[in-house]
Parts: sequence; structure tokens; C-alpha cells
Amino acid sequence: MKPLQKLICLCFLFAFLAFKSDSNIDLQTKAKSEHKNIVVYFCGSDWCSICTKFKKSFLVKSEVEALLQNQYIYYVADFPQRTKLEPNLEKYNEFLADKLNPEGEFPLLVIADENLVVKEKIHATLSEDLALQKLKNNGK
Repeated sequence: MKPLQKLICLCFLFAFLAFKSDSNIDLQTKAKSEHKNIVVYFCGSDWCSICTKFKKSFLVKSEVEALLQNQYIYYVADFPQRTKLEPNLEKYNEFLADKLNPEGEFPLLVIADENLVVKEKIHATLSEDLALQKLKNNGK
């Protein structure tokens, strides 16, 4: 793995751990205060091979990371099978899935507004160019 890729992976890990340690995650409040849309990445980190492929081929691209970090409130809603999540985190992920991903699709990026109204869904089957364009358009 290249040094830049390692650094990017570490940044995502620290961001995830920061969210994970906060049992009172409220994406809506943060989105409202920062006047940003929300992106939720639904994945199964320890069982979904397509999720792993999507992350490696799309989410870790520098342009995508910059968009997620600067233009959105970004959250990873993980649904692992072998790893146990904190109860509050598990409940919050379930709440987000009920609102944004009732079909239970994995992997899935959902762009929503501050009221959790879905603006756009980005599936792993979408071309990278079109997926990137949807992120650049901020769900418009």
C-alpha cells in the first residue's frame, strides 16, 4: 500500500472512531449548523465483499474524499455481522437505514438533506464518473 493510501485510510479510521465514540450522534443538527447535506455510506464492513471493492475503487479516491469531507456531513452506517457495535451506535444505524435505505442495499451512498429527505442514491453499479458527478452536484 502506498504511503498516501495509508494516510487516507488512517484519516478515515480516526473519523470513524470519532463518530463511533459519540453515542449522541446527530447528523441533522450538524448538517443544519453547517448548512450542508448529509452523505451516509451503508456497508457491511466484515461480510460484504462488494462494499470493500466499492470503498477501495471509489471512496478512497482523493477527489471523492475531498468532496465528502468538505461539502457534506459524512457518516458510515456499518452493519457488521462478526463485530459487535455499541448499542447506541447500532440503534442509530438502524434508524438511518429505516429512513434512508429501507431496501437494505449494500453498498449504498445516500445523499440526504438536513431533514433526512433522500436527494440521491449512489449504487456500486453506477459508473465512477456518474457517481462522482452526483456527489459534485450535491444531490441536486
